Order: sequence, then structure tokens, then C-alpha cells
Amino acid sequence: MTLAPEQIKAFERDGFVQCGQALDDTRLAALRLDIERIVAELPPGTRPENMRDPHGKSRLFLDLCLDGPIPRAAESLLGLDLLMWGTYGFAKPPGHGLDVDWHQDGR
Repeated sequence: MTLAPEQIKAFERDGFVQCGQALDDTRLAALRLDIERIVAELPPGTRPENMRDPHGKSRLFLDLCLDGPIPRAAESLLGLDLLMWGTYGFAKPPGHGLDVDWHQDGR
């Protein structure tokens, strides 16, 4: 999803951009099933808020990270190609997910 020039200007002005639904319902449903599978396969005692490198456990997630609409939109905002360093997932089960405080992932 390449953003239009007016969307990029809106981001520069407002600090965010609205671009509608990034994933179609079919892709979103497939990703949801894959994430549920990854959570079910976590080692005992591992909270689903601590999923390291889900892209290594799901081809769908890897494809989303490498060539999905979200990195394409980010590239159009930044004006350069992105490099995927790693992934980390926070699955928040309804009713009993842990708090994840505001934080900075890197400098």
C-alpha cells in the first residue's frame, strides 16, 4: 500500500495517517489463526505477551513483514526501503492479558 502524496502530507502535519483497512478479511482471518496456533505452541509458562520472532513460526506473518501493505506504507512515509531486524508479538488474551507499559523499543 503506497500512500498518496496527500496522506504523506497529513502524516507530516498530524503525526498519523488514516489509510483504511490494510488487510483484507481473508488475510486477516488467516493471520489470526496462525497467531492463535503460535500462542498455543508456546512453551509452558510463557505468556502470550512475550512472543519472540513470530515471523520464524509463520510464513504468513513473515510475508506480512517483508512485503505487506504495512511496510509499504512505512516506506512511502520514510522515503526509503526498510530492513526487518526482528519481530516481537504481544498477544493479549481477552480478560487476562498483562499490561504492557508505554516503552521505547530502541534509540
